Amino acid sequence: MGLTRLWRNTSLGIRPSESDQSGPGTAFEERARRHAVRVGRKIAAAGLALVIGLWVVIVGEVRSENALAIVHARGQGNNLSAAFAEEVTRILDTVNSAMDLMARQIRADPRDFAARSNAHGINANRFNANGINAGGSKAEQSGAGGASIAPPIMSASWIGAQGTLLFTTLQPYLGPIEFGNHEAFKVHRDATVTGLFIGKPSNELPNQPISIPVSRRIEADDGTFLGVLIYHLAPGELTRLHRAVDLGKRGVLTLLCSDGVIRARFSANAPNGLLGIGTSVVGGPWRADMEAGSLYSYTRLGVVDQVNRLFTLRRLANYPLIVSVGLDMDDVLEGARGHRLLILIMGAAASGLMALLTILLVREMWRRTLREIDLARQHGRLEAAHAQILVDRGHLEVANRELLASTERAQAANRAKSQFLANMSHELRTPLHAIIGFSELIKEQVPKNQGGPPIADYANDILTSGRHLLDLINSILDLSKVESGTSLLVDIVVPIADVINASLIAIRGQARTRHIALEVVLPPDPPAVRVDLTKMRQILINLLSNAVKFTPEDGRITIQVKPSDDGGLVVSVIDTGIGMTEAEMAVALEPFGQVDNTLSRIAEGTGLGLPLAQRLIELHGGRLALHSVKRQGTTVEVVIPAERVVRMGAGG
Repeated sequence: MGLTRLWRNTSLGIRPSESDQSGPGTAFEERARRHAVRVGRKIAAAGLALVIGLWVVIVGEVRSENALAIVHARGQGNNLSAAFAEEVTRILDTVNSAMDLMARQIRADPRDFAARSNAHGINANRFNANGINAGGSKAEQSGAGGASIAPPIMSASWIGAQGTLLFTTLQPYLGPIEFGNHEAFKVHRDATVTGLFIGKPSNELPNQPISIPVSRRIEADDGTFLGVLIYHLAPGELTRLHRAVDLGKRGVLTLLCSDGVIRARFSANAPNGLLGIGTSVVGGPWRADMEAGSLYSYTRLGVVDQVNRLFTLRRLANYPLIVSVGLDMDDVLEGARGHRLLILIMGAAASGLMALLTILLVREMWRRTLREIDLARQHGRLEAAHAQILVDRGHLEVANRELLASTERAQAANRAKSQFLANMSHELRTPLHAIIGFSELIKEQVPKNQGGPPIADYANDILTSGRHLLDLINSILDLSKVESGTSLLVDIVVPIADVINASLIAIRGQARTRHIALEVVLPPDPPAVRVDLTKMRQILINLLSNAVKFTPEDGRITIQVKPSDDGGLVVSVIDTGIGMTEAEMAVALEPFGQVDNTLSRIAEGTGLGLPLAQRLIELHGGRLALHSVKRQGTTVEVVIPAERVVRMGAGG
């Protein structure tokens, strides 16, 4: 409907003012209404264009998703067809080798080979799956046993040059004796096929399941035609890889020849390869002129079960056989369809939202138009207010720019701080090493003169201060590396007991001086951990040093190791020290945080021990938990994640 009619529609909550109802509109009112109509049309056109553009993008995205899914499926089909082709080629190589062996024995002495047949020209001996004669003399095994029947071979036969069956591994064989009109015999007699010929599946063998005849021509050394070897292969044994590869619920693996007839067809419901065997797939996009080693892909309905599939065909390089991998298009497009449904739902929701916004915008525009008509006399004040709004907007933009600049400066200052700490820590360590070294030299070499200046004591003070400053710088450098993300782990597997013992060495002297008892509680079979040994020792040394500092004389410190609920490991440092409140624990976990800030505090420290230990265990993927009660003691738990715990007896 027209916008003027929409303006009069009371269902939208838009009503003309009393001034509009009392008399004809002024020129200003007419201009405002005409402008509202034009703007409303533009808004409606813009909304429609946005919806159309949105659906164009949605359609393009859906098509792109489908195309990408098909490309991915083609790549999967190429890989699967290559794997199946390699396996089938290997099996046919085995069959061809068995034929070569039998052909050489026939070619060496055809009459002697045929003499081992029964009175009807049929061998009465049976051969097992490994080509070993189940009965007969050793001479017979070396002669007729040359068929070397492999697992996929059900039987082997020799058809003489006249089309007469001269030898077979079947017993008894009740089939036809003459094979002059047999397809496998004629193609080799007429020399229309070179190499192996793979015939159509049949059940011509008595009391035997359907088999695939594979044949080849036998010639004497002078080129004389000696007949044809025919091996009957079990379709289900031409490949075994399909049992380990998931082709989907309706995916199929098919073996065909260039005549388009299925030699074997494997699926989840028919793993024996017999469903659809012997069916022709000629028609549609089928190509019979595939060259050796070539690859071809197309989509069509399956001839056997009418399921739409993406077929990837690969012809073997050395044999007249085609491997076809068919992936169900429902499986191929399943992910794309789910995405498409989501896109369609979002598109419908966005379209509805755009339509609603367009209606609301038009409604609001008409309300504003009527309001402008009613407030025409206040136009001047509105212009002043608008100008003030522009001024305020300018102020806000300036404030926003200043805020962004302040943020950038703060970030730059933080980066500069980290870089400064790292650089200055390195720069300070060099002269400190010199100070420590020379102070040690002075302390050791300067004699303690009676009544003279205590130079050795001064050197000892310098040495102690230098070492303290070096420890502080090292802690700052370690904390800076962790915070900047440049600290790396060098993981090794080490027993947790060794880590604890190595950490105790560093603080055992302090504990002995203050008469503090040290106790280690380990589980019966303590595990090993995969950690950075240096950093893990630093964690425990920091925690133990804090425990010694804040534990009164004759106190006790216990190191306890126990497994966590999620399979990890919890290393607890428990002391009987002064303890902390909740607020003091929060301060202790901050860098340079000092719980005791008085000038007469009981222990020296920089406030980096706990924060550095927390950062280092988090670098390992673990966490640090702090529990404390004022004047009762503190427990610090270092939780090592399960993936870093190595059970010593798990590997046997």
